[in-house]
Amino acid sequence: ALSARAALIIRSTAAGASAPSVQIIKELGSFDGVSRDLRESPFAMDFDVHDVADGRYLLRVEVLDSARTLGSVVLPVVLKKGLDETVSRLESAAQRAPESLRAEVMYPVDRMRNVNRGRLELRTLDVEQDFAAAEAAAAAVKARKDPFAGRTGDLKRHYLLESAHEVMPYRLYVPTNYTPSRPFPLVIALHGLGATEDSFFDSYGKKLPELAEQRGYIIAAPLGYRVDGGYGPGVGAPAADPVARTRGDASEQDVMQVLALVRRHYTIDESRIYLIGHSMGAIGSWKIAAKYPDLWAALGLFSGQGVPSTVERFRQIPEFVVHGDADPTVSVAGSRAMVEAMKTLSV
Repeated sequence: ALSARAALIIRSTAAGASAPSVQIIKELGSFDGVSRDLRESPFAMDFDVHDVADGRYLLRVEVLDSARTLGSVVLPVVLKKGLDETVSRLESAAQRAPESLRAEVMYPVDRMRNVNRGRLELRTLDVEQDFAAAEAAAAAVKARKDPFAGRTGDLKRHYLLESAHEVMPYRLYVPTNYTPSRPFPLVIALHGLGATEDSFFDSYGKKLPELAEQRGYIIAAPLGYRVDGGYGPGVGAPAADPVARTRGDASEQDVMQVLALVRRHYTIDESRIYLIGHSMGAIGSWKIAAKYPDLWAALGLFSGQGVPSTVERFRQIPEFVVHGDADPTVSVAGSRAMVEAMKTLSV
């Protein structure tokens, strides 16, 4: 049997330093009886961290054979005091909330549990911000108010994706001149691989919400179930791997559910619903356009690729295709093949 040694640490890089320095915040103890095959026999450890301040840390565990270190692993963690009480309070509030607001209260609880089970990365949960937003939603529900009624600007919303039994986030921009008395255009924006629903809001120079405010249209950006969801199989054959197939199906469902929710909550011009995407999002946009061609007024594709044989399905949709010819990740040949296939069609 092996042993393990655990500690909470933080890393920081000083100006001019070639490597980060490690500061030990707390030694968490040594543990005996660790199996030599941790895949077959995972080893559970309980840590006392009551005297450590709230915040983000790294949990480092070293595995040792006597005094010789065989290897180590580092896991990002967040510590927050009183979390059990907060979760209990939010769960009670969610039970009393109307169905349309229940997911707004439960989102950080659901996401935290998925992170703790290893199903999601910690970076997909902002502990302080997401729990604060859920507490605010719970307070509004208690006061019999809808916290989103009449609000414009940058909004984060949530709903239950029933097929996955998981609360999903999506981000909205509603221009300040929005009024339910007239229909507004809608842009559905699909992020690239590894990004989230925040991508089109916080990256790309933050231009998309700025333009939405200037031009008067609504933006809705779904997560697509996972950062690598891929937005479904499109009209092609589903993935052979059942895990990939489930992930892809849920990714497509997330996009379509967000579209349905926005159409339900806002007055949308049904003739001006647009689909845009970058990289994996552009690939997903061509998939979804081929599957639901009657929904979209136009497509905006950036650095994607597709299946040229599917362009007949959305031949009537105007498209704006952009791709740099030095792209090292997604070859420009993919976009060029789609454009050439579209040029052969007479509309």
